[in-house]
Amino acid sequence: AHAVEQRLAGLPGVSAVSFAEWGPLQNATASTNIQLEGYQAGEEERMDANVMSVGPGYFATLGTPLTGGRGIEAQDTAAAPRVAVVNQAFVKRFLKPGESVLGRHMSIGGGKTPLDIEIIGVAADTKHGSIREAVSPTFFVAYEQQMKTAKKARRTTFYVRSATPVPAATLRGIVAQLDGQLPVFDMRTMEETVNLALRTDRLISGLSAAFGGLALLITAIGLYGVLSYLTQRRTTEFGIRMALGSSRGGILRLVFREVLLLVGSGTAVGLLASLAAGHVIASQLFGVCQADPLVLVGAPALLAAVAAAAASLPSWRAAAVQPLEALRHE
Repeated sequence: AHAVEQRLAGLPGVSAVSFAEWGPLQNATASTNIQLEGYQAGEEERMDANVMSVGPGYFATLGTPLTGGRGIEAQDTAAAPRVAVVNQAFVKRFLKPGESVLGRHMSIGGGKTPLDIEIIGVAADTKHGSIREAVSPTFFVAYEQQMKTAKKARRTTFYVRSATPVPAATLRGIVAQLDGQLPVFDMRTMEETVNLALRTDRLISGLSAAFGGLALLITAIGLYGVLSYLTQRRTTEFGIRMALGSSRGGILRLVFREVLLLVGSGTAVGLLASLAAGHVIASQLFGVCQADPLVLVGAPALLAAVAAAAASLPSWRAAAVQPLEALRHE
């Protein structure tokens, strides 16, 4: 791993290189039981936390900020004392507010395993499984120290921070020079990784928006047809009103008042239904909250605008009716 890291670091435009057993949004996690110095677990309490083995400079390469202590560095070799960096979810899970986790010791496994891993840093929370999942308590151990115990790595993911794109052929060539039997796969940028993780959500949201737009169009056409029919049926009534002194503005206000009443009642029912179904919708789409104020206000406003546009032509027709012509209308 270090040989590949050194050759990648020598490429033009590369500012940082690191590696890990796996990384963010790869749908791969490993959990283990732990013991933590100063924490007394309950009788039936599960002491699980996710564990990741990472190389030197991992957090700086991925741009993950450290909120305390330091990250895994080159000095954390297999012969050095074992160290770990924990995330903020780990701190919230096992420590009380105001307590510091730095300098505490922990161990992997239960029972009387010696607390031989020192916590040297705290990293910001990042998602390493699915983007939908909540951030789990996670600790990061030095890659070399973990491989000393595990004997071999199942896979290794390299991360390259570069000002210019690095050709895939160059990356494959570097690995092939060291060992032509090693497979190289899943080469993509972090942006592509995020897009891949959001692909299904974006597809669902796109389809939902398309069907929503179609439903809005059908609503406008239907509302126009209903209003046209109703105003035509009331032509005689409008003629009588105008013969008795009602103005065209009064006829317009009458029609629009009924439109607003119709839209308002439908909007109230729709808002109640959307609030009831909000939990289901939020569970299906990433980043969608159960009750978004912008949506709850914008959707009725848009529907009212569509209704006003659909009602405008029938209203003008109703207001333009001549009293004598309306009275002769059947």
